[in-house]
Amino acid sequence: LLAAGGEAVANDEVEVIYVGIGYETLIPITRDTIEQSAQVATEVAVSDPRLRAFKALIETAEPGSFDDNRIRARIRFFEGSTLFMDNDGGIAWHRHRVVLRPAALQQSDKLLTAMVGLALMEPAYDWVTEAARTHVRQNERWHDGAYRVTVHSGPDPDGSIVVAKVLHRLDTTNGAPDYRLVEPRSYELHFDAGTRALLRKVRYQQ
Repeated sequence: LLAAGGEAVANDEVEVIYVGIGYETLIPITRDTIEQSAQVATEVAVSDPRLRAFKALIETAEPGSFDDNRIRARIRFFEGSTLFMDNDGGIAWHRHRVVLRPAALQQSDKLLTAMVGLALMEPAYDWVTEAARTHVRQNERWHDGAYRVTVHSGPDPDGSIVVAKVLHRLDTTNGAPDYRLVEPRSYELHFDAGTRALLRKVRYQQ
């Protein structure tokens, strides 16, 4: 996607790895194995509103325990510190050990999911998939097997926007998105999460 605004300086970005709350594996996810357990590391600006909202939740968290064998997130900041979050909302950052309350952990899951681009799989978002497929049927000459739709959080920390990524199979390599191949085929549909209205359509570019 074409980004708006200027490029961030190198030290204005942080690296985020997130596996997902509740995700369990036969081999425990630790500080050493989380990089292999996650799909990919994502870079976001330190000024990203979702990251700021996540840090604000941590600032209000109370002291608590941290499980080194059930890690779900790792965030590396440019100044050298690394934050880890476990499956129960335990946070290890610098020498601090705090734990997020259930509501804060649920909000953190949404923020981290949005930051790394994980798909939203809950039945509550089925309407987004159906709305996207309706849009394709009305505006494209694609058969159902020519594309797939995945639902993702929008860029806003309050969850007011939800995104349907419409990916044409010709824009993939071995089933994964390959943006070197992208012509004006694949795109995103941004919906208002409250009214379910289509806000905009954003084309992918090479």
